[in-house]
Amino acid sequence: MPEPEKTLVGKQGEFIILANLSEMGISAYHIDAADTDIVCIAHTERPIRIQVKAMVSNIGETFRVRKRHNHYYDENSFEIVACVILDTKEIYYLNFKAIKSIYGDGGSVTVKKLRQFTYGLTVEECWNKAVKKYYPGFLIEERKDESYLSRLNGNGSDSGKRSEGQLQQGVLF
Repeated sequence: MPEPEKTLVGKQGEFIILANLSEMGISAYHIDAADTDIVCIAHTERPIRIQVKAMVSNIGETFRVRKRHNHYYDENSFEIVACVILDTKEIYYLNFKAIKSIYGDGGSVTVKKLRQFTYGLTVEECWNKAVKKYYPGFLIEERKDESYLSRLNGNGSDSGKRSEGQLQQGVLF
């Protein structure tokens, strides 16, 4: 039986975020838990749990950041929300503080409001802004040749202390 379109949109968004994080040199894994879709692992930081929200702009123009039946997420649910607009290929990363400031109590935000909140930021700058205060080990920097400098991808000062297999074991066990 085919999956509903809404489920497929969500899954596509999750894998776009995984690809984007990988491109930035951040070890990320799809876990699809109750409140967490993706987890990022670094040996210098505690894991970051990411909730992915995806949409196609012609389906609707509002991201809903709440669980089923209007139950709202709280600060223990995840650290970062990643919003993906599939047809325009836009990606936005927000920490929980930013989520509360733009989503308020309604649990949803329009694409227009999200774009205004992140105006002028690249995807990488949006990521850095979301993690800077709480997870400095996950910061990335774009180099002149358009590659990324990260402590996590073998280019930075803290890289190389754990293998990819060890990082995976940290997620699985």
